[in-house]
Amino acid sequence: MRTLLSAVADHLAALPLAAPIVWENVEAAPALPRIELRLGPRTARAVSFSGLARVQTQIILTVVVGEGQGQDLALSLCEDLQDALAVGTRLATAQVGRPLEMGAAQARAGRLSRTLLLFLDTLTCA
Repeated sequence: MRTLLSAVADHLAALPLAAPIVWENVEAAPALPRIELRLGPRTARAVSFSGLARVQTQIILTVVVGEGQGQDLALSLCEDLQDALAVGTRLATAQVGRPLEMGAAQARAGRLSRTLLLFLDTLTCA
């Protein structure tokens, strides 16, 4: 699954986003604003009698800005991510299966963050 996470990071790194892409809890004290990536849960469902299964992988993207940088910057970055990862976008062996879901803003330790959930669909043999 690291391949899917890498594909998302590579896709976003190629775009003119106003924040660097970092692996959550890996890079020490990265600059603000930033977009953190981490792998979420996976689910599998049979889609036919032929033995195919649809695997949905969740990737969690967190937009983090400094408290003084404001809510507008966080929302703007979230909108850029939603545009960049529209339904049908192909990433490695998967594609975006539904629109990104945006969570509520959270403030802590001088930072403001917003989380987006990305759902990638892959067909595999069961």
